[in-house]
Amino acid sequence: MFLLLLLVGVYVGAEETFTFEYTNGVCTRRILQDNEPYQGLEVCMLVCTAPVWPRPQSLTYTPELVTLDSGKLYFDGMDDIPDALKFAWTEFRALYPLGTKEQSDVVNVSLQLDDRTEYDIYTLDMASESYTLNITAGDGSMAVTIAAPKILGAIRALQTLSQLIVKEEATGLIYTLKKVDISDRPAFKWRGLSVDTSRNYVSSETLELLVVGLAASKMNTLHWHITDSHSFPYESTSQPNLAKYGAYSSTQVYTKAKIEELVDWAVNWGVRVIPEFDAPAHVGFGWQWGDMEKQGELLSCFQKSPWEKYCLEPPCGQFNILNENLYPIIKDLYEEYIEMFRLDKGDRYFHMGGDEVKLSCWKEDETFQKMLKEKHPDLSATEDETYYKLWGDFQNKVLSLYENDLKMNNSKIVLWNSHLTQKDNLDKISKDKYTIQFWGNLFEEHFLEELGNILDSGFEVIMSNYDDLYLDCGFGPWVGGAANNWCSPYKSWKTIYEADVRKFV
Repeated sequence: MFLLLLLVGVYVGAEETFTFEYTNGVCTRRILQDNEPYQGLEVCMLVCTAPVWPRPQSLTYTPELVTLDSGKLYFDGMDDIPDALKFAWTEFRALYPLGTKEQSDVVNVSLQLDDRTEYDIYTLDMASESYTLNITAGDGSMAVTIAAPKILGAIRALQTLSQLIVKEEATGLIYTLKKVDISDRPAFKWRGLSVDTSRNYVSSETLELLVVGLAASKMNTLHWHITDSHSFPYESTSQPNLAKYGAYSSTQVYTKAKIEELVDWAVNWGVRVIPEFDAPAHVGFGWQWGDMEKQGELLSCFQKSPWEKYCLEPPCGQFNILNENLYPIIKDLYEEYIEMFRLDKGDRYFHMGGDEVKLSCWKEDETFQKMLKEKHPDLSATEDETYYKLWGDFQNKVLSLYENDLKMNNSKIVLWNSHLTQKDNLDKISKDKYTIQFWGNLFEEHFLEELGNILDSGFEVIMSNYDDLYLDCGFGPWVGGAANNWCSPYKSWKTIYEADVRKFV
């Protein structure tokens, strides 16, 4: 092994000009000397910072590298592990070149689990994600001890361990630290990323890669905004017209089988997929077939212009919530979502959207106004309160479909903050039924006041405030002539990582 290291050092020295050296707490770049083994930046950063992402609650380490110079690893231990951990263990080992015990550097892994039963990713329990990780390395070997109350904690520990064993691609050598002690647990129980596949179709393969990235960052929720007014890419088995009239193309769809594959894939990585079915606004393409199928108009103000008057962005569209034929279709979709996304498990979170309703859409839609006069002659067609009442009635009606008709009682329904969650309308929804996802800017007084009212009313809140947490900020707008989009400037990783909403609460 020593001879191999020497030969690699000479060879690489002929190919590489620079090396990286850890000095006085920083990695510096300097000219590589003759016959000097090469050390890349990733290896230098290992000893410089022990680069675990995200940073653990407690981390201590000895800033001294240990070289596993055979270029191969043999993992000893972990023979009798629960089935639910085998996927994570296999994926972890696949990161490294493996060899026989005689030809490789040996990594002895000890696992201490309090509960070996299959983990429940659908129940948000921060304790189940906690773990401790201890590493001791030297003389071409390495000892690792993982302790966790549940399997999910062990999965998080393996993600951390993967960041502390680094293969130097230029030399083929593997490095770790001499001693590391970590104790870790989540800071928040919901740690999610929202992805929109309506405005821009995203392939199933890309979504699977996204799940791997979430797991590497110890995030536990993929919030999937599948549909919107732009397209309806979900290929419903009970309502095929939705994708027929709504998908960008016949190939840009998600089938039930593909969605179930993604959900299973995510569970293996310790990530749950929470779908969003946004309503009654943010609907359009996919719902325009009602009259053709003798269902009446399912939409109001579809593609109406000028769009600025009837929606927040084109193409416009809101549900015609007075059309009773709409509700069996919604019920069919809910039923499919429950099965595909396993919404009957754990905490039972389901996102119903509910944001950016434009009252002018209903006020100026001829069909809606005719139905309003027939069904609710006692309500004023000009008063905003009429439409807030009808919106609240719609929300309670679809909630009843979900909870009572589909037997999904005790679910946690997520809604975006909106006019419906402002002080004058907040009594139209129940804190015992709804969780509010808050997107507003915490540096704007009216948003801060709205958040205060929501919290004071006892609602659970998911924070997605755009001043810190939106990833689409700082680019050009896709409509209008402004130089930058609505939520500029760009939010760097540092802004996002250091955001602490608790200082506002």
